[in-house]
Amino acid sequence: MIKNIIFDAYGTLISTGDGSVKATEAIFYPHGLSETAAEIYREWKQYHRHHIDTLGEFVTEKEIFIRDLAKLYDKYHITSYAAVDVEPMIVSQYSRDLFLETRGVIDDLKLSYNIAIGSTTDTDPLMYNLNRAELRIDHVFTSESLRVYKPQKEFYKAILERIGWDAQDTLFVGDSLTDDVIGPKSVGMKAILLDRKGIYSKQKTHSEPDAVIQNLTQLIDIIPTIT
Repeated sequence: MIKNIIFDAYGTLISTGDGSVKATEAIFYPHGLSETAAEIYREWKQYHRHHIDTLGEFVTEKEIFIRDLAKLYDKYHITSYAAVDVEPMIVSQYSRDLFLETRGVIDDLKLSYNIAIGSTTDTDPLMYNLNRAELRIDHVFTSESLRVYKPQKEFYKAILERIGWDAQDTLFVGDSLTDDVIGPKSVGMKAILLDRKGIYSKQKTHSEPDAVIQNLTQLIDIIPTIT
């Protein structure tokens, strides 16, 4: 029986909106590239994933953003300082809002389940957004606080160990098939994929989610059916 729920943060409880694309535009506009900000940001996300997946010694996500931008600058032959120019992307992390249904769903679920957040992000921007939204979650874990990134097993194990939860009693909910389904299930948790854009059917995976939802409100009825 599910007793505990761990939520991903960005894309699940908190919307990233178009903040990252706007930040990319602010960074690259002075360089007059033919590519759009959206196109460049798609490349940025690929570099970001690669840097996380191939990371040796832990560094913060802010440092990874700098590495991403340096790689993009190298590709586009831009001679500028990534560590300075990355600032719009860092600032954009501090202005993200809850999805409309988040507060009501969390309030309802708190009546029956223990709630936590497990997010690939630095601690300060996430806590800033949660505090600004006045969303109170007792247990909040970030890649920075755990010193490891999703989908490494140590990320999920560390959360369970620190709170004292059993994997078989715990459900992970998030919008990434790799980070929020495959990773949690590898340590024995149940997992629900939040598929807001309806793209799950186009993905191939060796680890199926226990349920797929399009909106957080569906959790209320689905969680009791997961055993």
